Amino acid sequence: MSEKLRLHEQHESESLSHQSLEHYKNNNEMAKESSEALSNNIEQIREAVEKHSNNVEHQPKSAEHFRNSNEKPEHRHYITKKIKLDKYKETLSEIQGQLSGPSRVFSKVVHQPIIETASEIGAKTIARPSGILSGGVIGLFGSILILFYAKNIGFEVPPSVYPLLFLIGYALGLIIEFMYKLLIKSQRKRNRLSYK
Repeated sequence: MSEKLRLHEQHESESLSHQSLEHYKNNNEMAKESSEALSNNIEQIREAVEKHSNNVEHQPKSAEHFRNSNEKPEHRHYITKKIKLDKYKETLSEIQGQLSGPSRVFSKVVHQPIIETASEIGAKTIARPSGILSGGVIGLFGSILILFYAKNIGFEVPPSVYPLLFLIGYALGLIIEFMYKLLIKSQRKRNRLSYK
C-alpha cells in the first residue's frame, strides 16, 4: 500500500514538474517576444527623435519664432478690487457665522466701512505701535520718578504730568522709528549701488 502511495506521489510530482516546465517555457517565450517588441519600439522612437532633431536644426529661426516664444499665456486672471472685496465679505460673513451672539454683533459694528476706514487711517498715522509703547513706558517710569521726588522733597505734582510724559515718550518713539527706517533705507540704497 505504501508502495502505491509512493508511485502515485511520484507520478503527481512528475506531472506537476512537467506542467511547471511548460508554464516556465510559455512565460519565457512571452518575455522574449515582449522584449523584442520593446526593443523594436525603442529603435523606432530613436529614429523618429533623430529625424525630428535633424529637421529642427536645419530650419532657420525667424523673428516670429522668438516673438511667439516670449508671449505669455492668453488666459490671464486678474485680481481686481471688486474680487478682493467680494472675497473679504464672504470670508467675514463665514467667520461671523461661527461667532457667538455678542461677538457677532460687535464684529458687525467694528467691520462697518466707516469704522474700518477710520481705524486704518489711525493705525497708519496716530496709533503707531512704537509711539504708544514708548509713550507708555516713559509715562509710567517718569511718573514713578516724579512721584518719588515729590514725596521726598515735598512738592505738589500737577495732574497733567502723566499725559505730558506720555506725549513726550510718544514723540520720542516716533522719532526713533523714523530714524531707524531712514537708516535701513539708506543701507539698502548703498547695498543696491554696491552690487551695480
